[in-house]
Amino acid sequence: MFLDDEHPDISLSDWDAFKRWGSPYLIEEILDRNSANLPDWFVPLARGAATPSRYLLRDAGYSRRYCRPSDWRKDPDNGSLYRAVYNECMIVTPCGPLWRIEREGTSYRPHRNINHPLAHVFGPTPILARNVQAAICLVEYYFLNGVPAGLTWAQGCPDDLRGAIEYAKQRCINEAVMAASFSSASCFSSRSE
Repeated sequence: MFLDDEHPDISLSDWDAFKRWGSPYLIEEILDRNSANLPDWFVPLARGAATPSRYLLRDAGYSRRYCRPSDWRKDPDNGSLYRAVYNECMIVTPCGPLWRIEREGTSYRPHRNINHPLAHVFGPTPILARNVQAAICLVEYYFLNGVPAGLTWAQGCPDDLRGAIEYAKQRCINEAVMAASFSSASCFSSRSE
């Protein structure tokens, strides 16, 4: 079994409850991992991601008229935008139609190039913005002012990255097998009645 304090294994029933009861002050929509287009290596045990609520965006100063500040630069290799501040870096990265919101990782962990995503503390569950302007507004505000209760700058990946990815894949297979066996058992019992 895979263990990491900052990357807990959230049960499927807890994830389903979180999807139903997630905070409307922080989250607009909760997406499963495939819908969010999360790469395997990015917070590998996260069951999905969330989009920020209008309240959270308004708190950060975002509106439709928000324009990207001119000191943001584009990384030609992956399409990310970044801005250095105080010897650190704020980063927004395309993730399908959404944008990951991150700050530069620290060098004391084995994966030095993995950043810290803005995330809900449950899981942690990464926060993905619907457009680049919202992502930049959120990262700039919460990088400089600290995150509100319920959010954190999470570790992008655990120390044992390969182990976490394999564990997440096996967990998915096990849950699919359990769902299929439960479904076929339900069908069988209803036919025999």
